[in-house]
Amino acid sequence: MIVFGPREIKDGRTDVGARVRRPRSATSSRWRRPRPFATRAPVKVLLTPQGREVIVERAKRVSDLLEQLQVTPGTVLVIRGDHLLTDDARLSVSDEIELRSVVSGG
Repeated sequence: MIVFGPREIKDGRTDVGARVRRPRSATSSRWRRPRPFATRAPVKVLLTPQGREVIVERAKRVSDLLEQLQVTPGTVLVIRGDHLLTDDARLSVSDEIELRSVVSGG
């Protein structure tokens, strides 16, 4: 039961632990809070060894980024700062990503 304000109980005291219902805006959600990951802002990508810099729009995860660049996962290392990222890692608004080609030989 949701109480719309403090209720009065015996002896004229009020129940301060009563839940108060607050109006929500049309865009807010009770369960989800906006995060910087939720936006699909442009991500700056540095391609090495080509030395090219590309801006990719609407990339929410690393897998989305690789798909838009038409790069097969596993053929590049995806680096943000000093950290390697996996395909399911989320990208944030101001990320600068580096893609390094993986080369093996024997």
